Amino acid sequence: MAEVSAPSTMQNDMEPLETTWSFIESNLETILGPIDTKEATKALPSQLYMDIYTVIYNYCVNRSRFSQRQQQQLQQGESGAGGSTVLSGGDLYFKLKDYLKSYLVQLKPLDEDYLTFYCRAWKRYLVGAKTLHYAFDYMNRYWVQKERSDGRRDILNIYNLCLVCWKTYIFDNNSEQLVDELIKAIEYKRDLYAYSHNLQACPADAENRTESLIKTCVESLIKLGIDQHDLKKVNLSCYVSNFEDKFLEYTKEYYRKFSDKVLLQNDLNDDFVTILQDIYDFENASIVKLLDDHTKQPLNKALDEVLVWANKDVMYENLEKLLILDSNDNDDAATQRQVKLIATLYKLMKREASLVPKMASVFEHSVQTVGVANVRRLLKQNNMSITPKQYIKNLIATHAKFLQITEQCFGNDSMFIKALDYASRGFINSNDFATPSKMDAGENSSNINGDEISKTPEMLAKYSDLLLKKSAKNEQLVEDMKVSDIMIIFSFLNEKDEFETQYRRLFAKRLIHGTSISDAKEEEVIKNLQKENSMEYTGKITKMFQDIKLSKSLEIEFENAIQLDSEFSRNKYPKFEPFVLAETMWPYSYNKIDFKLPKELEPTYNGFEKLYSSKHSGRILKWLWPLSRGEMEAAIAKPGKPNFIFTLSLFQMSILLQFNTNLGESQSHQSNENTLQNLCEKTGLSQIDLLGHLIPFIKGKLITLHPGFGSATALHDLTVLRDPNVVLKLSTPYKALKTHINFANGVRPDIASNIMQSNDFNAQSSFKPESATDH
Repeated sequence: MAEVSAPSTMQNDMEPLETTWSFIESNLETILGPIDTKEATKALPSQLYMDIYTVIYNYCVNRSRFSQRQQQQLQQGESGAGGSTVLSGGDLYFKLKDYLKSYLVQLKPLDEDYLTFYCRAWKRYLVGAKTLHYAFDYMNRYWVQKERSDGRRDILNIYNLCLVCWKTYIFDNNSEQLVDELIKAIEYKRDLYAYSHNLQACPADAENRTESLIKTCVESLIKLGIDQHDLKKVNLSCYVSNFEDKFLEYTKEYYRKFSDKVLLQNDLNDDFVTILQDIYDFENASIVKLLDDHTKQPLNKALDEVLVWANKDVMYENLEKLLILDSNDNDDAATQRQVKLIATLYKLMKREASLVPKMASVFEHSVQTVGVANVRRLLKQNNMSITPKQYIKNLIATHAKFLQITEQCFGNDSMFIKALDYASRGFINSNDFATPSKMDAGENSSNINGDEISKTPEMLAKYSDLLLKKSAKNEQLVEDMKVSDIMIIFSFLNEKDEFETQYRRLFAKRLIHGTSISDAKEEEVIKNLQKENSMEYTGKITKMFQDIKLSKSLEIEFENAIQLDSEFSRNKYPKFEPFVLAETMWPYSYNKIDFKLPKELEPTYNGFEKLYSSKHSGRILKWLWPLSRGEMEAAIAKPGKPNFIFTLSLFQMSILLQFNTNLGESQSHQSNENTLQNLCEKTGLSQIDLLGHLIPFIKGKLITLHPGFGSATALHDLTVLRDPNVVLKLSTPYKALKTHINFANGVRPDIASNIMQSNDFNAQSSFKPESATDH
């Protein structure tokens, strides 16, 4: 281009419009860029920029000095003021507008696709528009501002004028083609993602589908949304109406086909959920950043529609499949993958809030199904016979597994916590072991309203007893048992009263027999039961505990009292441990039994009655003879061997004492034979009660039948004991592997009843001799 010098600005001279415009026009192509090349816009020399700015400034200032008469002679069309006061700059404004139109209509692609051309031309044009805006700054600040304040909203500053012209002559005429190619550029990026998942061949024309093209085109769409009433206000009308709406519809169609394709590939079904989440991550990380923030929300809504809502049934199936995986699987990697997939499923489905309730329902059903299946598996593995520990630990393991899923996958969502509670209540109270008849009948395991009482409360009470009972055999067994285990299952019991009944029964045995592991542990369980239920619920249990403590005090008081007796000796007053129990609190009912207390125990009995009456006037002691027991030393071993220590029921003590006849104060004579009738008369017991307590002696061969009433095989035919004249013989010397023997635990009133009542009783099937129980 030939060098053009700026018009002279001599004093009092006024440059004509044509001369000024001619100078500006000659440099516009330099500012906006040549039409027929791909050459980028070069920086405008600072001197040339100043010359253009000065020419425009001088022209506007000189024109402002016109007289009023001269201003009125100007034609209205030149001023563009519509009859208002003529202002300087309007003539240059419209000449520039005409030039921009002429320039833009000549812009065409040069051996390139339209998107590439558009972005290249736009970037060059935008630089020129900014340069012109600053060059015409004086006119912008005065003439344009005055025109807009007078209501001429169609008059814009030079930068926005350039954008409006671009939209009118470039964008509007080619918007459909441009947007199509822009969407194809985005599709290319999506195809690359699909290729990375082996779902599609590698897309071609990678060099033409760059992020810079997408960003440049989107930037132009945003800038072209000009609000002529407020030039500073962001206006996305062009972006939304021309691109966003079409882009969202295309996105739905693209991912609808994509998800269908994934589902058709069976080998990828397990990864379907992961792929869907990856799509969200990809779109929000790689696509959204190229678009305006306005698109983020509607884009995610569109994805929700085609990825989540359209595939909700598949997701429900996948969730159920993941939840019912073998809960005994010890593969940590598999478990972690399971948890991750469930968490991903939840993350996806909660995008559509209306899907979450059904998801929680699927979770509840699956938990209950797994819980019932785990108990069924446990039964099969143990030939349908399981211990309280096996059963309770199985229930706890199932609950713990899904509690972990609720925490890690569902973020402790209240809806899923509630579903877990309902499901746990279902399989804990009703399963193949707890309610076998209900399950065999095919009833829904969640139906807890039936006549059949669940066995779970009883098993939990036995589990508690195992944990709280002192026993050398229990030490290793209870290592992994905790009080918290009891409370977890208790919280889900429907029949808490049944548990309280069973717990009190076993608690009473621990207290009476002194087998509690510790008072602290017992109190810990009681406090936890109170916290979970109420003070009233544990009222009887608490009172039982108090009765034992008071009985201990009474025992000490009685011991002190008998030692004041001048005839005190342990022969007269054997060691005595009384338990005074509130009748309505303990699971023991009083039944009057005909029984003659052995004379050896009468001093203790009378002394305690006297002491208690003196302390509690009006109260009556009802002695529970069947529950009483004690220890007896028996000198019936071979000479030189230690005496035996027998643990016996009170009735058993009375029986054995009948084989012991005092012959003076210092020695005793053993009468080692007695008839059954004689024993009944001396003890006051009925024949049935006597037999029930006699059977352990026969079982342990402490007492045998007289040879005249049968041979050794008669031990297997207990029906001979119906004969009241049968002679029983005490085995002396007695032989046993251990010196401490517990006969009390072998009392069998049921066998005694069968012996006396059933003509068809098969003693051999009901009674099998075994070694004596160790104490």
